[in-house]
Amino acid sequence: MGNNRRVIQPRTVAEQLLYSTVRICGDNGTGTGFFFHIQLEKDKQIQLILTNKHVINSNKKLSFYFHEAIINNQKPEPTNQSFSITVEDYANIWIPHPNGDIDLGALLFVPIRAHAKEQLKKEIFNISFDESLIRSDDALAEESDVDNKVLMIGYPIGLWDEVNNFPIVRDGITASHPSLDFNGKSVGVIDMACFPGSSGSPVVICMRGFHDKSGTYHIGASKNILLGLLFSGPYLTQSGKIEIKEIPTANIVPITTYNQMIHLGY
Repeated sequence: MGNNRRVIQPRTVAEQLLYSTVRICGDNGTGTGFFFHIQLEKDKQIQLILTNKHVINSNKKLSFYFHEAIINNQKPEPTNQSFSITVEDYANIWIPHPNGDIDLGALLFVPIRAHAKEQLKKEIFNISFDESLIRSDDALAEESDVDNKVLMIGYPIGLWDEVNNFPIVRDGITASHPSLDFNGKSVGVIDMACFPGSSGSPVVICMRGFHDKSGTYHIGASKNILLGLLFSGPYLTQSGKIEIKEIPTANIVPITTYNQMIHLGY
């Protein structure tokens, strides 16, 4: 890739989201993963890439596209370069959710980062979500509404800014109240076009200046809530029947389907 591209320094929340995801390519197409860490102690973390089980399963190998970092004053900064890593045996770093009905899993990120450093002599630049962005149902009842603006970051139908290695950022609203389990399951609904390739995309409430429920306006303040990741959505079949299906990975070869998406995602 050329050296005359502009480097986006992630100063705003939205710019940080550009570095929060990774494009995952497998034998069956492409999907989205995003970085997440669990803080154990002051200087110890469990670093993960979260995605759907159906993005990972049934693939013989996985390829990831990362931003390269340069270390400046002991802090990583993004460069204008990117690189890919292919993992052929990922069984030892893949942790699927133990509940078979929950389409969620985690890839251990540290072994992938170590491979980049040791084998390719490259550092990875990424920005990670953490537990502080997750709210309890009680907190969501106080801090959110039915029609919150949400952003989803990913690779719909495999699209991405290939030159700059950036995802596509889309916006919509929550279509069910985030504090309630939709149809009794730990699921929320968003009003947004959710195409193949968006599987695993993080869904974030991103507020810059907002009214709380007492009516007070917080000027200049920001509130960000990680609601979850896209995994399925309702389709209207050719016969007029509504079915709930996984949002598939984006196949490299176009295929014809007669199912119509109805602009909602779970």
